[in-house]
Amino acid sequence: MTTHANDIRRHVTEAWAEVLGGERSFSDDDFVDLGGHSILALHVADDLERRLGRPVAVRTLLSTTRLGDLVTAL
Repeated sequence: MTTHANDIRRHVTEAWAEVLGGERSFSDDDFVDLGGHSILALHVADDLERRLGRPVAVRTLLSTTRLGDLVTAL
């Protein structure tokens, strides 16, 4: 994984932890399986936009729910 991908993974993991209450996330963890839903996805998208400095579509979060896949998509 590149440094850029590692940074994105860290940001996603931190954003998920804030809304889902977990500390660690693994590449095969699924946002919905961990309790995520559309309202929480709005919060994650807002947080990631702030962290990454670019738009993040809620649709992307809800259609790419596995952590590793989301990091690749972003």
